[in-house]
Amino acid sequence: MNLKSKIIYIIRFIAKTDNGRLRFSYIFPLLSSFIGSYIIFMIFSIMNGMGNELEDRVNSFHYKYYYDQDIVINDFRTNKFNKGKTGISYTNISDKEVLLKFFYLSDLNEYVNNKLNKYVIKNKNKLTELDIIIGKDLAQSMQIDLGDSLELFYPSEMNLSTMIIPSELKVVSGIYNIDLLDYDKNVVMGFLNSSNSNTDINYYFDEIDQYDNSYNKNLIISNLVINALKLEKKLYYFFGFLVVVISCFMLFQINIQFLKEKMHQLSLINSMGLNRFKISLIILIYNLSFITIMSIVGLVFTNLTIYLYIEYNIFSFIYNSLPFNIVYIDFINHETFLIILIINFITLLSTIIPIYIINKSAYVKF
Repeated sequence: MNLKSKIIYIIRFIAKTDNGRLRFSYIFPLLSSFIGSYIIFMIFSIMNGMGNELEDRVNSFHYKYYYDQDIVINDFRTNKFNKGKTGISYTNISDKEVLLKFFYLSDLNEYVNNKLNKYVIKNKNKLTELDIIIGKDLAQSMQIDLGDSLELFYPSEMNLSTMIIPSELKVVSGIYNIDLLDYDKNVVMGFLNSSNSNTDINYYFDEIDQYDNSYNKNLIISNLVINALKLEKKLYYFFGFLVVVISCFMLFQINIQFLKEKMHQLSLINSMGLNRFKISLIILIYNLSFITIMSIVGLVFTNLTIYLYIEYNIFSFIYNSLPFNIVYIDFINHETFLIILIINFITLLSTIIPIYIINKSAYVKF
């Protein structure tokens, strides 16, 4: 009997009981592995869709990095930066003062065209110093539209001798709908000019190159939300892997039962020329193969579920409630590979440990 025939014989030997029937107890760990993998990859899809959408909105609204005013900007290529600062202003709505954050930028047009463009509606090809951009919620609460004027007051520039708070009439030339935190309600954007460019200036940019060092990351609250989202994703993964662990625990029990039941036959196979290591390796590969197949089937079913929703609106009761796009899972992806690798590692333990236990405790060794 050649090696191939021996391997086929052992696989049949594993898959069948002593009376020649298929070992149906394998169905339960395989089914649990499929369900666990499906849960994990569905979480993967939903959380990636949410994360991608949130990161896109954050990166469209904010620059990733900045230098503060202490940096000698002449040492750098100035066309790379958009100079700016954050200030406080307020306006009146129905005789009530509404506090606003004002984002000043030296090149507001560059910011809108290259970052915020897909979230903003604007009525001018080129914005001027008289123009501002406000959020959709703020526009609705004030019942103003594109082209309307808005009076902004600047308390930080108050004249201490006269106690007069300066104000300006600005033209609403853009309304954005970023739908992120409270930005649509309380953030106004305009030009940085000579009157407000004296202190607290930052030099913002998005891409790092070899000339950059000692820069600051823009650790805004939105980035903290993204980090919290990534942590939440890991917590959800835990519940998916818990199902896989349960399936592998069942596989552990089946392996214990199988090895006890087949101990004398294993000794016979050993006498046929397959040593203990080879027999253990075949059992291990057998279990890993089935669990890996179930993991891939879970991934395929996840993408199939997404496809049925996108193309035929099936499962809309699940996906319509999500405020972001659902993304397919890439088969060739480091995170996909890592998930399958972890599942296989759990399976590896559930196979090796029973072999070790039986081999140490049983009278007949194999």
